[in-house]
Amino acid sequence: MLYFTVVVILFFLASQVFAVAIGVDSKQLGAKSILFVLSLAVGQAMLFWLGYSLGGLFMHLMDGFKSFVVFAALFLIAIRMLMESFQVWKGERIYILDNLKVVQFAGLAQAINTFLAGLLFVYLPFEKNWLTFILFAFALLFSIAGAFVKSTKNSLTFAALLFVLGGILMTFSSVYIGFFAL
Repeated sequence: MLYFTVVVILFFLASQVFAVAIGVDSKQLGAKSILFVLSLAVGQAMLFWLGYSLGGLFMHLMDGFKSFVVFAALFLIAIRMLMESFQVWKGERIYILDNLKVVQFAGLAQAINTFLAGLLFVYLPFEKNWLTFILFAFALLFSIAGAFVKSTKNSLTFAALLFVLGGILMTFSSVYIGFFAL
């Protein structure tokens, strides 16, 4: 059950790049859009890996109350995802991505939840490189899908739905992992 929960968490963390990738116009940018899509996925994987690496340095200091730390942090990620769903639904989180710097900053801003999850995954019995690879694969799929979708009301609603489902899942995962799996 923990394995399935971790994969689903990684799936919804990676789904955050879908809303950013909607701003990449693959037809207008051509081959440059491949670089944009890759930078979104690499940003997610890099911040997760960085969070996991930093968590290995100091998260052992919280071993005495790690259940509460995991619960609280995953719950905060859930609340942030639920709050962002409204911004995505209104179209406020969609950027016009025609410059690589803008793409990188937007991807890194979207990866803050992923960084925090990387810190927490130190407590789980999974290997860092495997988790990073799974997250990268999901993020790459979502960023490719977002690049081929136009910014319409339906695509924004779908992106917002991914945020809502991710927030709901994170809420249940925070309780499960925080109080039953650790």
